[in-house]
Amino acid sequence: MMNRLVNLLNKSGLDGFIINATNREIYQLYFVKEKVETVRSGNFDEISVTVFVKHDGKLGDAKFNVSPSNSDEEILAQIATGKENALAVFNPPYELIKNEKCEIPLEGKPLNEMANEIAEAIFSVKNKNGAKLNATEIFVNKLSKRIINSEGVDKSATLYKCMIETIPTFDLENESVEIYAQKNFSKFTKEEIKEYISNKLFEVEARAKAKKISLDKSMNVLIRDEEIIQILDSYVGELNYASLANDSNALKVGDNIQKGEGDKITIRMKNHIPECSESAEFDEDGASFKEKVIIENGVVKDFYGGNRFAQYVNKECTGNLPLAEINTGKLTKESLKGETYLECLQFSGIQCDLLNDYLGGEVRLAILHKGDEEIPVCGFSISGRLSELMANVRLSAKRTHNQYYSGPEYMYFEGFQVL
Repeated sequence: MMNRLVNLLNKSGLDGFIINATNREIYQLYFVKEKVETVRSGNFDEISVTVFVKHDGKLGDAKFNVSPSNSDEEILAQIATGKENALAVFNPPYELIKNEKCEIPLEGKPLNEMANEIAEAIFSVKNKNGAKLNATEIFVNKLSKRIINSEGVDKSATLYKCMIETIPTFDLENESVEIYAQKNFSKFTKEEIKEYISNKLFEVEARAKAKKISLDKSMNVLIRDEEIIQILDSYVGELNYASLANDSNALKVGDNIQKGEGDKITIRMKNHIPECSESAEFDEDGASFKEKVIIENGVVKDFYGGNRFAQYVNKECTGNLPLAEINTGKLTKESLKGETYLECLQFSGIQCDLLNDYLGGEVRLAILHKGDEEIPVCGFSISGRLSELMANVRLSAKRTHNQYYSGPEYMYFEGFQVL
């Protein structure tokens, strides 16, 4: 299919093309309580094509999908439509990646074996107070990616992606309370999965017992990794070449985002962390990755980005690095014993706005730590000035991983306003 597609594109009078192809091998388990109800497996291909046309001193592009079942005539018709659509796009010209080749295999276990190991770890966790998993779905994928372009790029790599979706449930006398939980990962250990499920069973029990109570107007707050990555993504998004090229970036090299005595944050953009499911060996343009530290000890150090915008701003192409690795600190839960603070477990959403110097969100569930008491609470919001909160932030010693992130399991902020 790839050879056929390349031949058709070469005959179409284009000024360039990129083919991104993925072969996806899947194995899926669907459980009701702890009983397997459905098993699915399959193997299919996903192919996208981007065509480029030079016109009016600009470079137009258009993207479309093709299927191995398409005839030559159908593909040629799609290419013709793509050429026409590209004439309506007026990007400044840039060069495609040239003459890079690699083949990166990845050895691993059979998908069914991986899925069964994940299931064994999940269902080995029991909650003594009656919290349980009402439904669980396990997805294990083996992705074989290949990219070919008109300038001699031909790269391929294989990787694994796994996902757990669960519905933890806790029964009260007159109702059942449920929450939704999702975890994405690549490399895993049974201990990590057990800890994750144990935490979610604790959360659903806490959600069932949570009450709205009067809280202090200003409190210290612990925020976990799911919200940390959203906060830090506000900085990462500003430090991409695309924002620099569009003159829309709110940060510049040398800016200090932490003018205080808190733990200093360093953000390294990376392409591969074994546990992170969005790891990659090359980006959608075929660019090889180069790791880049964009924030060092709280100070903006550099920008990063892919081939097109790197040329626009005359910077080194790092590739569109998908992962953020953040340093950990020294804070432990044990060191917080006796302090009064809110540990936020679930948000309706968290907002981080650099331009308006704002950080806040609506909290659906938190644990109020007060002396030796741990009280589930709900129904409030937190807000504060981002610059003041980041100035004195403390980072956990424990590291965690999710889809795009490797860094502190939690961050501890002083002086959030509670509404």
